[in-house]
Amino acid sequence: MTGLADELLPELLALAVPLEIERQAGAEPQVRIDYARSRWERFQQYGGKGDKSAAGARLTGGAVLVTGGKGSGEEFTILAQVLGALAHQPGGVTAFGHHWCANHAECEEAAAAARAVLREPEGGERT
Repeated sequence: MTGLADELLPELLALAVPLEIERQAGAEPQVRIDYARSRWERFQQYGGKGDKSAAGARLTGGAVLVTGGKGSGEEFTILAQVLGALAHQPGGVTAFGHHWCANHAECEEAAAAARAVLREPEGGERT
């Protein structure tokens, strides 16, 4: 990312992702995971509407979002939806300098468990 996208994208996501977290709150965990997966696949495939770079290459996987081309609004929405779904996972999600989690207590527990595993030597004894 360069210039304006560097500054605006994180701040716009800081507004949009909490809305997605709330919107997806009632969904079953597997439904959210499947939703995030399908939206991420769409994000990676974006550019199917004929979006091209100045060099004529197809823009995909966030390039339209960063360059501000046709469809950048849809790519932004998809990214916010995926991050919103991931925020419901244990440990939440960190991206673009922000951390989002649906349940901060569970997030802290997951982080502590991960740190404990990382401190565990191969023999299974903790240090």
